[in-house]
Amino acid sequence: MEYSYLKISCDFFALILTRLYLLQLYNKIMKKNKNKMTSSLASYEVRSIKKQSLNTESHLLGYIAAAATLAGGILHLMMIGSSLKPDNFPMELLPYTDALFIVAGIAQMLWALPMIKNWGLRWYYIGMAGTIALTILLALTRIPNEITDAALQDRNPMALLTEIAQLLYIGVTAIIIVRKKVSPIRYLGIHKLAYP
Repeated sequence: MEYSYLKISCDFFALILTRLYLLQLYNKIMKKNKNKMTSSLASYEVRSIKKQSLNTESHLLGYIAAAATLAGGILHLMMIGSSLKPDNFPMELLPYTDALFIVAGIAQMLWALPMIKNWGLRWYYIGMAGTIALTILLALTRIPNEITDAALQDRNPMALLTEIAQLLYIGVTAIIIVRKKVSPIRYLGIHKLAYP
């Protein structure tokens, strides 16, 4: 009987030691996995926060570009007629410039939609090309040329405000295009947050 109690108590003690050893081993494994999981979860959360920040910035830039092109379109429509033309403007060109301002103004006002809705790079390139063409056209009329004979001289701030709005649109759209073309992984520096 004594032997069986001794054997039982030894077996019980061995069982407890085995259990403690297994528990310690289990805790080591879990701690190691937890560190890996925490590390990967932390890097995922950082990436997620940075992506959300990037999306917020992209939306904000889209709204700024939309406001700029909308302002440029409204200002173009306000310049229809002879009252806001430069002093030395050749009046025989008035119907052509008014048609240009109507088409450009409506197009710029409608171009706010692709910017707000984030329609994609093709829309950004087309809008930027059209706005650059309008800016170049204005610059060409401010130097002596065959069409206007002399350089046009503005007395009102409307042309300057229009150009400021258009240059703002071009700059912000260029930033949007660069951000879309650069890989988000490189842009955000996520490759540095990979597993250690």
